Amino acid sequence: MRLAFLFLIYLSLANACPKECRCVDLDAHCDGKNLTSIPSSLPIATTNLYFSNNFLPSLTRSHFRHLPNLQFLDLTNCSIRHIEESLLDSIPGIKHINLSWNKIRTVPKLSTAPNALVILNLNHNEISSLDDDITLESLTCVTPEYSKTDDGMYKMSCPNNEMETFHYEPIFLENNKVARHTAHFARDKDGSLLSNGKFTRDYKCAFYRQKQSSLKMQEKSHQTTVTESMTTPTEEASTAMSSTMETTTTTTMEPMTTTNYEDPMVPTTTEMTEEENELMFVHKQSDTSSRDGETLELMCEATGEPNPIISWVFGDQTLMESRKHKFMKNGAVLRIFPFLNTDAGEYKCVASSGEKTITHMFTVSLKESEQPVIVDAPIDTNATIGQQVTLRCYAKGFPAPDIAWLFEGTRIPRRNTRYTISDNNFELTIEKVTRHDSGVFTCQAVNSVGSAVATANLLVGAELTEKVDKLLDDKTIEKIAKEAKQKVEKALSSTKDQRKMDKIESPHDLKKLFKFAINLKKVDLGKAREIYEESIRLVQMHIDNGLAFEAKMISPNVSYEAVLPVSYVQTLMEKSGCQTGQFAESCDDYCFFSKYRSYDGQCNNQERPWWGVSEMAFMRLLPPRYENGFNTPVGWEKGKLYNGYQVPNARKVSRVLIGTDETTPHTHLSAMTMQWGQFIDHDLTLTAPALTRHSYKEGAFCNRTCENADPCFNIQLESDDPKLHTGLYQKHPCMEFERNGAACGSGETSPIFQRVTYRDQLNLLTSYLDASGIYGNSEEQALELRDLYSDHGLLRFDIVSGANKPYMPFEKDSDMDCRRNYSRENPIKCFLAGDVRANEQLGLMSMHTIFLREHNRIASKLLEVNENWDGETIFQETRKIIGAILQHVTYNDWLPKILGKATYDTIIGEYKGYNPDTNPTIANEFATAALRFAHTLINTHLFRFDKDFKETKEGHLPLHNAFFAPERLVSEGGVDPLLRGLFAAPIKMPRPDQVLNKELTEKLFNRYHEVALDLAALNIQRGRDHGLPTWTEYRKFCNLTVPKTWSDMKSIIQNDSVIIKLQSLYGVPENIDLWVGGVTEKRTADALMGPTLACIIADQFKRLRDGDRFWYENEEMFSKAQLRQIKKVTLSKIICTNGDDIDRIQRDVFVYHGNSTQFYETCDSLPEINLNMWTTCCDAMCSSSSNLARNAIGGDEKVKRRKKRHHPKKSCHDNGERRKSGDRWNHSNDMCVECMCEDGEVWCKTKDYCKNRSKFD
Repeated sequence: MRLAFLFLIYLSLANACPKECRCVDLDAHCDGKNLTSIPSSLPIATTNLYFSNNFLPSLTRSHFRHLPNLQFLDLTNCSIRHIEESLLDSIPGIKHINLSWNKIRTVPKLSTAPNALVILNLNHNEISSLDDDITLESLTCVTPEYSKTDDGMYKMSCPNNEMETFHYEPIFLENNKVARHTAHFARDKDGSLLSNGKFTRDYKCAFYRQKQSSLKMQEKSHQTTVTESMTTPTEEASTAMSSTMETTTTTTMEPMTTTNYEDPMVPTTTEMTEEENELMFVHKQSDTSSRDGETLELMCEATGEPNPIISWVFGDQTLMESRKHKFMKNGAVLRIFPFLNTDAGEYKCVASSGEKTITHMFTVSLKESEQPVIVDAPIDTNATIGQQVTLRCYAKGFPAPDIAWLFEGTRIPRRNTRYTISDNNFELTIEKVTRHDSGVFTCQAVNSVGSAVATANLLVGAELTEKVDKLLDDKTIEKIAKEAKQKVEKALSSTKDQRKMDKIESPHDLKKLFKFAINLKKVDLGKAREIYEESIRLVQMHIDNGLAFEAKMISPNVSYEAVLPVSYVQTLMEKSGCQTGQFAESCDDYCFFSKYRSYDGQCNNQERPWWGVSEMAFMRLLPPRYENGFNTPVGWEKGKLYNGYQVPNARKVSRVLIGTDETTPHTHLSAMTMQWGQFIDHDLTLTAPALTRHSYKEGAFCNRTCENADPCFNIQLESDDPKLHTGLYQKHPCMEFERNGAACGSGETSPIFQRVTYRDQLNLLTSYLDASGIYGNSEEQALELRDLYSDHGLLRFDIVSGANKPYMPFEKDSDMDCRRNYSRENPIKCFLAGDVRANEQLGLMSMHTIFLREHNRIASKLLEVNENWDGETIFQETRKIIGAILQHVTYNDWLPKILGKATYDTIIGEYKGYNPDTNPTIANEFATAALRFAHTLINTHLFRFDKDFKETKEGHLPLHNAFFAPERLVSEGGVDPLLRGLFAAPIKMPRPDQVLNKELTEKLFNRYHEVALDLAALNIQRGRDHGLPTWTEYRKFCNLTVPKTWSDMKSIIQNDSVIIKLQSLYGVPENIDLWVGGVTEKRTADALMGPTLACIIADQFKRLRDGDRFWYENEEMFSKAQLRQIKKVTLSKIICTNGDDIDRIQRDVFVYHGNSTQFYETCDSLPEINLNMWTTCCDAMCSSSSNLARNAIGGDEKVKRRKKRHHPKKSCHDNGERRKSGDRWNHSNDMCVECMCEDGEVWCKTKDYCKNRSKFD
């Protein structure tokens, strides 16, 4: 009896229906109920679940564990974004899933075991990535049989007469980014496919008729006529199948059609069966409700031949398109806004096809608002330091409440280094909690009706922090900070002294001086972070030596910063200088900052002032991958395994995989494509270098040790490396490599949010594409580059070419010295530009030179047409125009060629205006790996052509002789031969088996017998230094397929030799460095790189454009007439105008035409910018943004004199005649009236003698 009683209880529970749903027989209807999860109390026998028009962001296996009998699932229009891997394993009996009209981007592997799935509908999603296993093999299918007919035709048939042969047919992907196509063939009377040629695709046999059965099942189950009795899905499917089979067996041989591939996903024949022509609803709107004032969308879809037309009826009135009622998706969707209480009632959707009409009725009711109620509150938690903690909060209400998270009363932003908030805001995850995370976390649920809150206390490492507090005190912390500062300053001083003693024998030696040529403030910022990190290391030593604690008290790979009290962290930051901020600009001068950029990027985004500013940390697309979790690079600890393998030596990867003796020229892109990339890169990124070659811990110089001791991270040379044969590395067999400096942090840096926990690198430049490579990143730099004597807004120069055109000025005050590469005599100073790297190679020097000339040309013309402008206004207006030109050339001409037009259009697309919520900050991945794809385009030589496009008498220049050689620019023909060599020679073709030419891997900065550096090895090591995750992680980030095995790589690399080398080096695909994987991928169509690097680069350039208030297409920057002129500018015309004697060039300088004059047009035929559009007679212009420029040009008096000199008194017009200011004349109609012109105004008065005469009259 007891067992029977329990069974009855179980049976009643199993058959219970949730109050939100309506259960009929084996069907559960939960449509349009604003549900955020699938009810767990659905009857266990449920076979068909209708769950459309709800809110279900994620689809997980746990949703269906209580529904073992599920066969049909409708999840249409549920805002689904994510599908859990192996979803079908929880519902192995499912036959039909409808996921159309959602927001799915990636479809993972759905099953690890056999299942019954027949139909998977993914129409109208945002799918860009589909797991390779999602084919008919994952459905109910078998391999077809192939044969030949008597008349020689190829035949493909299925072993079961209920099956048909199709290629990927049961997976519907219409209106997605990827699509799979179905072939059309003639059909034999037994249902087999016939073709004149062999079947080339991978076909499978599947129960195609089950699709029609499923649609029938939907139609029957939704019947509005209550008199019809319902049949089970099994019966319905059987009926439909037998009906279809009868039709098929009577079909005669169909006419042969040619094989073609079309977009429709369903195979068609020359004649369609009546069943396929049948008019039916494939989606019916269920009863739903809406709230007053909201937007309501209703959907009815139908199929049939001809295509059905959908109309909508409310009450007795047919609805027409209006401001309130909008029809979308060919009438299938009705949008009502605003929904009012008068809109509640009976609706009817009517589908008409030819003479046939079907209808469906449903009810829309008014839903009452409900204030939020938190049903799953976060709980109090005790955690170990370094542990990951997740707090959960779920609330119900109508409308659905928004969830916000707060810590100690302060709202936690979504974008944060350690705090991750889930897409639906239900979960807050804290990576590696510290003692500073101890406190009260609040979950706040808010909707338009009200709010609810719940709190949870988090206690972190209480036992350990108590012991640390007893061990450390204020004096100890100050002593540690002082010791750290002394160590860093001693190391820095030693490095400077060593540099003075060392001879500058090579460009490599010269490049090491960059760090000391950088603005002193930038050096101080880098030094501050070094002092701070050394302080933390000394704290760790002090705690380790003075405190014994159990390992379980702190998680591995956690910085000891995590155990310090807030006050101690603040003390260390203050003592190190890490709290000195970049933000000195008040942005109060609205007139100036509404028209012109600051030099350092401040005042661009007025809501988030630190975005895009110079001397700030790079942003990250993914959290960093450091070996100890926070600052040491992968490979730091020798012998450490990753996925069972050691990371390969960077130099070995270069030797085995990257370097090539052979290069292939590109068919249609010029070498200017590469050169523009470097020129733009130097406008966007300059990572702060390590300030010392001296190890703080070991005391050795980095070129005298092979140990990993910060900042030294040298690259070991293996015994068979040819660089060892020079004898130079016998004592220390490694290539010198110093880690880049770390950023103190900014913006959210505080002991609460702890951004300094991860080591971040500093970008010394602004993130904006703002011509800072020409003008510098500070007003001090700009003033040093300007000609302040004339006050005409010009850039200064020291010498001119034979054509009387200027070269860049020479560097005067720094330690940097440029010398001839082929001679150690005749020293010559480096050229001075806005970027310290302008002298790196001759092609880059040429680009800087022509833009200096273009600036001065434009400034001179603006002075001509605007005599009232002072020098500061001329300079700022010219700088603004040059910046706009750089932006236009980059986005209009260059980016579509390197990314491919399809990628450019898809990710970057058209400009839609400034968005202050878009962060333009340069991503670490972009600067450290992605944009370095351009190294794969570099030729072995710099070509130099004369006017006839023949090799100059000096000859083409081997690349290793072109570094830091400004004397060659001056003495060997000027800029013209180099510029012709850039636009009249092809770039190197990027190929996975020819990645970098050996000029870059074996001869970089080569001088005589000096052992050169290896650019590929440096790129790999730099990625590890910056903590970049692996290539596969970024493929996942970009919604690309992620290879799990080496066989998976074949569709991605498509070069077996390269795959074998990668396997021998890395062991597993998950270990491949980002740059290495990116440059070996198969290139996308019309692009110079594979999809991973293209994704990162396109993402960056889209953010750069959309997040820049001063973007040239922003309607507030230029007038329409001025913008039209800027869009006429081409780099070709700039080269023509500013070269010494270039008279022929191609219209698109990035397209290679050959090296003969016949391939080029005259410079006169190119369009030219009309600067008269900048004439402003009466415009009130803004002065300099600070007193610095004003004082530099002689103070206020000189500015006033300058303005006076160019503000002549205005003339007057009287009866069509022009009069000068001061002129006097008699009025034309009255001789007694005398007129005078005074500064543009006419003043008239009666003459004295006429006044006297009138008295006597």
